[in-house]
Amino acid sequence: VLPRPAVMHFQALLSYPSYTGISPETIVNEGDFSVPKGTRIEWLFQTKDADMLHFAYDGSGTDISTGDNGRTRVSVRAINAFSLSPQTHSPMLLPLLTTHIQ
Repeated sequence: VLPRPAVMHFQALLSYPSYTGISPETIVNEGDFSVPKGTRIEWLFQTKDADMLHFAYDGSGTDISTGDNGRTRVSVRAINAFSLSPQTHSPMLLPLLTTHIQ
């Protein structure tokens, strides 16, 4: 029996644009959130038994290696509304999170 790949922990580091006056913050293990336009979002994922995460972003997708330690870092600047659905390398898993831009 092969082990099931999984996302064990994730966090989003939010750096808001200066026009908001909002201090940076970290969101832990929470998938749905809204941010102002221009926010820099850096996701940190800790996976188990996964060699890759698939990211569906604005209708396109890309595969990102998790590395030897199972950690993956993804960073985007929120300009337009989008959904991000990271999935471990298994077609049986559902999308983990969706992020909305205000």
